Amino acid sequence: MRLFKHALNGSKISGPTIWGRETDEHIHDFLDGHGYEAFFVEGSDPTKVHQDFAATLEAAVLRIREIQTDARRHGFKERPVWPAIVLRTPKGWTGPKVVDGVPQETFISLFTYNKPVIFAFHGYPAVVHGLLHGRPEPDRFHARGYIEEGTTTTPFDMVVLNKMSRVHLCMDAIRYAPNIVNAAKLIGKGEEILTKHRQYVQEHFDDLPGSP
Repeated sequence: MRLFKHALNGSKISGPTIWGRETDEHIHDFLDGHGYEAFFVEGSDPTKVHQDFAATLEAAVLRIREIQTDARRHGFKERPVWPAIVLRTPKGWTGPKVVDGVPQETFISLFTYNKPVIFAFHGYPAVVHGLLHGRPEPDRFHARGYIEEGTTTTPFDMVVLNKMSRVHLCMDAIRYAPNIVNAAKLIGKGEEILTKHRQYVQEHFDDLPGSP
């Protein structure tokens, strides 16, 4: 028995998969070209989706048995068209409704459900990551926070050593946001600013005038 199933919600992937961005028509054509008959199941109501999936799975199994029966009775003539179930469901659709006392709807209204988020946290980053467990697309969150250095230095350089300066945050925004024009060039500019700052601090033990 052979059955192909593809889930388009991307599981724990932080952003939509290529398949998740495609239309049903394009996915149907792709699978058809590879010898599969597409069966689509989609929705956001777990009860209904489970019922639809069970019915679709039963239809797919019956189709497989028809192929097997025909091959046993009449022999193999050509490559069979196997059923393929395509499942479309929202991210976190069966997850908990409330995490750490905050409803998922409230959390999504604050941080969206699929956009990159950068935290500048004046504490240990692990604290932020711990609070994000169980939230939609947790890998899209990036926390900057306290790094133990044990170094006496200038005020702005301490922020730089903890990688929490506005330069670092801007570079992160460019790095994680999609479709930023000249992203590599802009990040390189940020690196140049940080290099100049480091050289100035080492020479003068003071922050570079006009430090961001």
